[in-house]
Amino acid sequence: MVSEGRHDPRSVIDSTFQRLLGDILNERFKPGERLPGDRELAREYGIGRSSMIRVLARLQEERYVERIPVRGTFVREDVHRRCPCVSLAFVNGDAELDPESIGLSGWSEIMEIMRGMFEEAALRPGCQVTLLHCEDTDDPARLRAQLEDLRRFDGVIFCGCRMQELKRRFAAECKPAVVVSPKPGVVPEVYPYIGIDPLDGIAAMAEYIVRCARGRRIVLLHWQLDPVDVPLSEKMLSVIELVFTRLKAVHERIFIDKSVSCNAEAHAVLDARFGSWDELRGKVVWCLNRRMLPVLNYLLNKNQIPAELFGGTVGAAAGTVYPPVTHLREPHCQMGHEAVAMLYGTLCEHRKMENVVLEPVMYYGAERLKSVD
Repeated sequence: MVSEGRHDPRSVIDSTFQRLLGDILNERFKPGERLPGDRELAREYGIGRSSMIRVLARLQEERYVERIPVRGTFVREDVHRRCPCVSLAFVNGDAELDPESIGLSGWSEIMEIMRGMFEEAALRPGCQVTLLHCEDTDDPARLRAQLEDLRRFDGVIFCGCRMQELKRRFAAECKPAVVVSPKPGVVPEVYPYIGIDPLDGIAAMAEYIVRCARGRRIVLLHWQLDPVDVPLSEKMLSVIELVFTRLKAVHERIFIDKSVSCNAEAHAVLDARFGSWDELRGKVVWCLNRRMLPVLNYLLNKNQIPAELFGGTVGAAAGTVYPPVTHLREPHCQMGHEAVAMLYGTLCEHRKMENVVLEPVMYYGAERLKSVD
């Protein structure tokens, strides 16, 4: 059974704290004004009363409100003097965020990360995120100029595993930063990273596919990989092999075909491998990699494809293009939320930064599969 994880109560309290504090600092509740009662606030913000009491206790502890027995909770008169001002830079190595220049998949991922950052910054009083372009360069003058740009900000969010020299020089100045990278661990980073680990998600998808297959043969399709993709992808394939080996011990009737590797001429490869397409009759086809999206589209558009299709990991935007396909979607928007929350917590609350690895979630088209029997 694949099930959605329980909601972390700490995240509910944190998000409600930021929402209520934002309403206070935006003067929906003015300095000196009495706040509504615990129950009324809990109903308005959609949480339990006990959680709201913890939120109000935190606001009092951080001296934004004052709770007076019998009388109620009041906004402190000096509340605005306690408002932190945090300026963050989102550093991207692509000069133009354009689908034609960086590809639709890369563009949708960056857009989702940015959406998460701006949503989280809106919940953090005094927090601003600015987009900044930097690039890999061996020119000392260019590096100095980029460092000078970064010094203007309290913290930096680097996008991807590039700009290693710039990261090293910025780290030498002891400035806080975090790396948002969909491929954690592929390139050693000087800063904590927020990434996506598809391995547990792939194991869950494999279990789901085996249950759907009900003894039918499974065909794995994957892409010929770039050198930077090889370490993680080889690890993924080895995990898949291990997962299926274990599953076959339980489901004895499962048969797995050798993986079919596709390249730029993927259509020709598939036509050569499955000439009449009769070989796919009654089978299950699983496209492992996001680059297989055009292959999925090709398979879907084939007349009378006699196979059930499953996708690999895809970006949030791309997942809605193929409604008939069950796939894993990577939570890039959540990566943006985590990056801003981590830097804000470090700068304003002196929290320690640690690596964060997220898991993909299974979807059927745009519908999230919360549980699968």
